Amino acid sequence: MLEGNEINGNALSGVQIRTAANPRIVKNRIWNNDNGVLAHDAGMGVLEENTIFDNTMTNVFIKTDATTVVRKNKIFGSRGTGVSVTDGGQGVIEENEIFDNAQAGVLVLSDGCPVVRHNRVHGNRSAGIEVSSKGSSVVRENRVFRNRFGGIMTASGSNSSEDSNHVYDNLDRVQKAVQSGQCLFSVSGKESFPMHNFYRCITCNTSDRNAICQSCIERCHDGHAVMFVRCDRFYCDCGADHLDRSCCLRQN
Repeated sequence: MLEGNEINGNALSGVQIRTAANPRIVKNRIWNNDNGVLAHDAGMGVLEENTIFDNTMTNVFIKTDATTVVRKNKIFGSRGTGVSVTDGGQGVIEENEIFDNAQAGVLVLSDGCPVVRHNRVHGNRSAGIEVSSKGSSVVRENRVFRNRFGGIMTASGSNSSEDSNHVYDNLDRVQKAVQSGQCLFSVSGKESFPMHNFYRCITCNTSDRNAICQSCIERCHDGHAVMFVRCDRFYCDCGADHLDRSCCLRQN
């Protein structure tokens, strides 16, 4: 049991749970570490009623077959994501307030498979909840609002079940940029990865690693042979001027 502690200023994680450890972590303040809480290598445990904030990478990071329960915490102000689940991480994320993180409130990456329910997810500077390709999740009865890129966003190849979420008043900057013909780099820079359709240009001999947004395909690569790759998280390499030809939308 870790209860009522102030855990801050560590070069790595504030709390690390691994190799089937199963602690209760209750009513702590965990802040200004690399990751706030890192659960991995089949770590378990319950995080409950903590204030987890202002960590450099991720406030709560669940990966490599960890099955941590994250319940009734305030999770905010990370310079990365609020909660990240990847590489076989599972667990339950429920009844938390997840807000004002520099990227997504909840991010599910490859082979992550959490249950995300009854949370308030708001004011994050990417999307509220993102499920990337090869991720899967149950997303149920959350309130998701006022997030910059959108509410709940799922990629091609993901397996996400959504039920009875209340998604409202999101800024939807990604969709609005595409609708107005802006390059997505204009809303993301290199610091974040908006989720939308991305393409490659066969004429310009770009690879699958060179993601081009829909607006740049329609303007900068008009008349070229192009290929849709998938809907996923990326920033536009055309707008970032990583391609041989300059982005005409950025020039304008």
